[in-house]
Amino acid sequence: MKRRFTDIYFLLLILLIPFGTVAQCDAPGIPEGMTFEEPGDYRSADALAADCMEWLLAHDLDYCASDRNELNAFVLVWLSGHPDLIVDVKKEAMPFLRSHPELLYPMLHGMAMYLMETPEKECNEVNAHVAGLEAVTDAIGKCSDYKKDEELKRLRKDRRKGRLEERVQEWIK
Repeated sequence: MKRRFTDIYFLLLILLIPFGTVAQCDAPGIPEGMTFEEPGDYRSADALAADCMEWLLAHDLDYCASDRNELNAFVLVWLSGHPDLIVDVKKEAMPFLRSHPELLYPMLHGMAMYLMETPEKECNEVNAHVAGLEAVTDAIGKCSDYKKDEELKRLRKDRRKGRLEERVQEWIK
């Protein structure tokens, strides 16, 4: 009888462990009341914005949806007014936009990260778009919802074969 009680107790303990652990998002925190009023405010948030974009690009598009939405909103506000960082996205380079508008975020984040990491003299429009499309292909590679879309399949294939730059040049001539 004692052996059976121990087995049941052990089984219950194993079954209840997942309920004791709370899944937490490890998303960067946006300070309460953060505002952007002057150019310096945007520049002082560069590191936080980079952390947010890195986190967003590293996780599936459906991971921690509420945190993801907050971070995307923060990055958009930061990008929209940053005095030194202009992300000029050409809609022609986003053939997926009509069917998958949510992929605009990884596109913007990939382009912004490229612009932040590349010296201004070396930046060019084609490479910025390639970086954005690479971020998009990474994002769709993590999610099975995109596996059937022909345009996204072609995009992933072009990346694998090293043809993204060629495609971008065709799109944004």
